[in-house]
This record gives sequence, C-alpha cells and structure tokens, in this order.
Amino acid sequence: MPTLIYQHFIAYYRAYFAMIATLLLILVPRSSSVPSGEHLAQINAKEFITIHTRNTPTTYYEGRQGPTGFEYELMHRFADYLGVSLNLNASHHPESVLPAVREQGDLGAAALPLLADSPGIHYTRSIIQMQPLVVYRRGLNGIDEPADLVDLELGTLSEAGTSQALLALQRDYPSLTWKESHELEVAELLARVESGTLDAAIIFDHQFRLNRLVLPNVERGFFLGEPLSLAWAVPSGRGLGFLEAANQFLQELQENGTLEQLVSRYFGHDDYLEYVGTRTFLAHLDERLPNYTELFKQAARDTSFDWKLLAAVGYQESNWDPHRCIPHRGSRLNDADQPHGQRNGRSRPHRCCTEY
Repeated sequence: MPTLIYQHFIAYYRAYFAMIATLLLILVPRSSSVPSGEHLAQINAKEFITIHTRNTPTTYYEGRQGPTGFEYELMHRFADYLGVSLNLNASHHPESVLPAVREQGDLGAAALPLLADSPGIHYTRSIIQMQPLVVYRRGLNGIDEPADLVDLELGTLSEAGTSQALLALQRDYPSLTWKESHELEVAELLARVESGTLDAAIIFDHQFRLNRLVLPNVERGFFLGEPLSLAWAVPSGRGLGFLEAANQFLQELQENGTLEQLVSRYFGHDDYLEYVGTRTFLAHLDERLPNYTELFKQAARDTSFDWKLLAAVGYQESNWDPHRCIPHRGSRLNDADQPHGQRNGRSRPHRCCTEY
C-alpha cells in the first residue's frame, strides 16, 4: 500500500502542488506594508472603478437595452455594491488583461482562469467552473478521445487557460502540437475550424454554447482535463481591503442565489437552437440571413469581429428582422451601414446586430 501511495504521489505531484499554490494564492496573500484599505480608499476617493474586460458574448457586449453579458452583470452589481461608478476598458484580448491590471488597476474581469503562476496578481474566490472542451470540424470522424487529437491542426487562445489541459495531455502524447492565438477571440477561432484552417480547437463548454448558433459545421467533441475556476484579478501590493470586498460581494451573491440565477440566464440552455426553436431558426437561416450577409461581412471588416459572431448575436437581438427595433435607441437591422467605433475618446462595445 505505501508503494501505491508513493506511485500515485509521484504521478500527480505537480497537480497537488498547483492546487496548494492556488489555495495559498487566494487564501494567504503575501504580507505587505501597504495599509489594508489603501486600494479600496483610492477607488472610493475617485468615485469609480476601472475594470479591464473583453468584448465577447460570454463576458460583455451591448445588447438591445444597453450593456449586458454575464460578467458585465457582476461588474455592474459590484460597482453598485461599492457605491461607485463603473468605468470599463473592453479593448483587451485574454493575454493583455493581467498586465493592465498590474499597471493600471483596478480589476480584471474577462473570463480569467484562476492560475497559480500570476505574479503581481491576487485572485478572488471562484465564480464559476469552466470546462475545457474539444470541438472539431464536421466531417472529421473518430474524434472521440485525447489520442485522436495527435496529428490534427489544433488551435486555442493564448492565456485563456485552455492550453493548460493541452500541456497536461502532451505529457502522455509528446507528439501533440497546437497553435495559440494572441489576437483571436472564441468566435473567430471557431470560424477557422469551420473553414478548414484548423481541424479542431480547445475552448470552454459555456463559450461553445453561446457561439454555436451559426456554426453548423463545428461539432461538440469531448471534455478535456479538469474544470478551471473563473475568477477576478486585482493587483497585489495595494492592500487587501479591495480583495476582501470583492470576495465578500461574490460570497453574498452565491448565498442569496443571485449568482445561480445569472448562470442559468446566460448559460442555462445547453443548445440555443432548441431554445429558439430549431425549425424557426433554420427557416430564418435560409430566408433572412442571405439578405444581410454582406452587411454583416462589411461590419466585420469595420470592427475586426468575425461576421458570423455578429450574425449570431444579431439573431438573438432581432431574429434578423429588419423591422424589429431596439427599444432604447429605435435602431433597426437595416441600419447596418451606420458607423461604429469610439465616442468621446472612449471605446464602446459592438452593437448586437442593429448598428451593423
């Protein structure tokens, strides 16, 4: 028996050390001579909190009635909890969020995985679990287990956390290779799978649920590795009062059921096609989308978003109906040629369908 325990420890010691380091990172931040409440006092003094995020359907985007998205809901509630205004910088890709938090503050909320090797960063408590998922191009047969990924053209996002599962898998399959993108977002990565540039990709399960709407040639594969925790990031060395406030806020959301309600609202439908009605969607795909494909593609060229992402979010907003208005702006789908970009020197999120 001692031999079996020893063999088990040798096989999994890296995982144990990573888990212990992660717990220490969250629960026992390094001591500092900075007063505990300094960062929080600075936020209260300036009366706003700056949050670094990403403009994606799973995190933050602008919908029919204004900004929305799972993490945006949390950010907005947190700002209210602190009694300050919310200032967003949504110009980031996954790998640029943590440097911005270290250098500028105040908080990073961008589908960030809780990783132990993040110097200069403290993470909050876990918000949700993110399960890495293999997706592949329809027509590729036999993609059923990790061994089937060897010799495929694989892709994932840099610094998103999904590469951790690939690194672990590579210990068993040394010939496994993949490409990590520093510029793409999830929808663009999936578009490369559909187009044949990639055979398969590793993303998170909840991301696939929201991006599969107009990607019929991308198939759900299998889960890869263990789930990662989604957490927020705050800069270290500025006192622990702000981190404690964020943890208290998230704990209260969990205890009063609000967090569960938000998860259900944004990620509760395993298949959005079933949610909107498969027959209705397929009819709209054939009858309506061709009328606006060029407009979505032009908007994609103007905004650097994948046109299918714009079309997917547009469908959720208007069902590709040109007469369906956004209540708070009166815009319609055929306002697709309207300019998009910055206003008053501040970048704003993309309009989901109606301004494209």
